[in-house]
Amino acid sequence: MRDNGLVLGLGNNIDYEFEWSGLDFQSRIDSFGIEFREIQSVPHVVRSERELVIAVLNRIYADGGGEFFLESPSLASEFAPGAPKKITMGGTGIRAAIALDRIGIASTAHFVTMNDDVRRLTPRGCRVIWAGTKENLYPHLIFQYPEGAAFRLADGRTVRSQRSNRVIMSNDQDNIDLPISGALGEALKSARVFQVAGFNVISDEAQLIDRVERLKKAILEIPAAGIVFYEEAGFYRPEFRDRIFSILDGLVDIYSLNEDEFQELVSPEPDLNDPASVVGGLDALRKRFGVDTIVLHTKDWGLVRGKNAGKYAGALSAGIRMAATRYAKGDDFTAADFAATADEMKSPEGLAFREKIDGLNLPELVCVPGYRIELEAGKATTIGLGDSFVGGFLSDL
Repeated sequence: MRDNGLVLGLGNNIDYEFEWSGLDFQSRIDSFGIEFREIQSVPHVVRSERELVIAVLNRIYADGGGEFFLESPSLASEFAPGAPKKITMGGTGIRAAIALDRIGIASTAHFVTMNDDVRRLTPRGCRVIWAGTKENLYPHLIFQYPEGAAFRLADGRTVRSQRSNRVIMSNDQDNIDLPISGALGEALKSARVFQVAGFNVISDEAQLIDRVERLKKAILEIPAAGIVFYEEAGFYRPEFRDRIFSILDGLVDIYSLNEDEFQELVSPEPDLNDPASVVGGLDALRKRFGVDTIVLHTKDWGLVRGKNAGKYAGALSAGIRMAATRYAKGDDFTAADFAATADEMKSPEGLAFREKIDGLNLPELVCVPGYRIELEAGKATTIGLGDSFVGGFLSDL
């Protein structure tokens, strides 16, 4: 197995991926008497099972995924104990490591959580740096809803999903604390690429500053030619994003995000069908966070903007192919599956968008269309596709 000097972090966790058909959401809606007005807007903090159902309905109505914070860890451990579910490991770094392992590339991952499930699910090709001292289990609840899922509300209105997506809920004290191992700096001395994510669930500003300062110290150990790749996430305190980048102060080489995060961060909200609007939004984020190269990955296309955009065209293609492979095959795909995805039909929407992007005739810009993969209803995997994209992107670096 090849070791390409990839170090991935910062957090990991255990996911409970519920089988949608086994949850019977309609019965829960009927029991709680939920009305349409209640799902129009919801807080990020979920305090009860009723609010949990409302939050999921809100994201289905809004045609998007999302992440929510559970007021108590017990909400996660006590929700639908008899419902069928798959236990997996989550976190951008480890899901990227798993994707890399599938195609024969080893990596080093920084963990904050350790337990029997973590040991069982860590791939053999992944060396672990554990920053914790006590084993814990704080499961993340993941609801993956299919395209066309429809629900009748108490006031007679109907909510229907336009596409498959996922909603994540957690109260994970290990990731909220996010300890940084003293061994990370040593591992980075020989790193070619360091992928960073995980600050999004921290709620205390003093703690955030401490962790980012520790991270900065470790990053300074990376060789001059090394690449720091930062993957965006849904922050419980969005204002922390600017604080992170002010501390890292130019140390991030590549900043990556998906379309939901992009539209949340840029105001007015960019039109994803308008190339000029997209490029303008990306340039605004490059300026805001002080990064040269930015990567935007969506369900139909991916785009790199920056002085080194051409250098990362192959990485962008690999990221899109990795996400498409996992979408079609789930966690157990093979290197052969990854290779075969290259022959799948390209997304017509992605091809049309690339044609419009090319029409702008702008330098420092690369666009790659995604794939159109047709599957039976309920067969697609939407959980962790962004993390799989990261793994694919890094595989080419």
